[in-house]
Amino acid sequence: SIFWRGIAMREVKLRAWVTTYSGGNIMADVLWINFREHVILADNGLQYTDYKLMQFTGLCDRNGKEIYEGDIVEVTGTPYYAKRGQVVFNGKEYGLLDANNGFCADFVWEDWERFFEVIGNIYENPELLK
Repeated sequence: SIFWRGIAMREVKLRAWVTTYSGGNIMADVLWINFREHVILADNGLQYTDYKLMQFTGLCDRNGKEIYEGDIVEVTGTPYYAKRGQVVFNGKEYGLLDANNGFCADFVWEDWERFFEVIGNIYENPELLK
């Protein structure tokens, strides 16, 4: 966590689904963004202009894997109706968007680390939501 004047803040981390210059797609950690030019510098040292950003939620799944917006998670061991969904931020909280576009955010922070497992993301594995 990052601290500002004694207050714990969520670490800001981004990754991006990038369409490369050769036409392929890669997932890359973002080192910096030039918003004026709409350019990112990826962890491979290359700059890209065709990308979709995914922000770190500040949470990890039950295996300790960081959870990003756009990740697809499986939920096991809970009575929640959402058993699988895409991690989304609705403007005020993180939750899951299921295959029927139903949004569920009835989770406490500890639930993410106990019952959730990242199984893919919306860009590389969209079929997981079907």
